[in-house]
Amino acid sequence: MLPKDEKLSKWLSGVAGEYFVAAELSRRGYIAAVTMRNTRGLDLLVSRPGSKRALTLQVKTIQSGNSEWLLSKPDEESKGDAHFYAFVALNRLGDPEYFLVSGKRVAKECTDRHIAYITGTKKDGTPRKDTTMRTFCPRPQDKGAWESLAVAMKS
Repeated sequence: MLPKDEKLSKWLSGVAGEYFVAAELSRRGYIAAVTMRNTRGLDLLVSRPGSKRALTLQVKTIQSGNSEWLLSKPDEESKGDAHFYAFVALNRLGDPEYFLVSGKRVAKECTDRHIAYITGTKKDGTPRKDTTMRTFCPRPQDKGAWESLAVAMKS
């Protein structure tokens, strides 16, 4: 077990998030297949038994807190109606918190936040430089929104 002041590596944190999401999906009656680590932008394939529709899921994990997740420039591009993000806060050894959001909304909000950021100025009034980092803040109603996957699976 990790000492209180020690954190998981970024890699282990990401793996834990993916498996927590896969387990939660399985518990809710979905088939969740974890992809290989080198599949960029796609961590889980999700379907229902007997369904002809599948969803893709990208998992983003933080170790604690649940306010803001770091993303990157490719997250500004929508990957279609069947792509979702699962934002996971591991909360050390407590219960993880899950936020489910459509990929289209993530792409739009990342783009909008980034434009607002680069059109602003630093505290000293100088222009900000462009960066490949993006941020996303799920809304409170995204917490535990597993039903958004069920709705998307039907359309």
